[in-house]
Amino acid sequence: MKKAGRPVDPADRPPGLEWEEPVWTLFVRTSTQWRYSFGGRAGLDYAAALSVAKSLGWDLERTLILLGAIEELA
Repeated sequence: MKKAGRPVDPADRPPGLEWEEPVWTLFVRTSTQWRYSFGGRAGLDYAAALSVAKSLGWDLERTLILLGAIEELA
């Protein structure tokens, strides 16, 4: 919208997601913990991410689902 010269109206933005920022922060904090195979990057080392999530008192199953969603886009 900005590139088109149109001002951004707050009503145009998607609703905020209360999990978005904390999970993204966790993903960024553990982004150095990727596992690699002969084909390149294989996936995030969840042991590291879940250790941090557990120390924060997060639900681990939900954390896995949300991290997986972000990981698919990375």
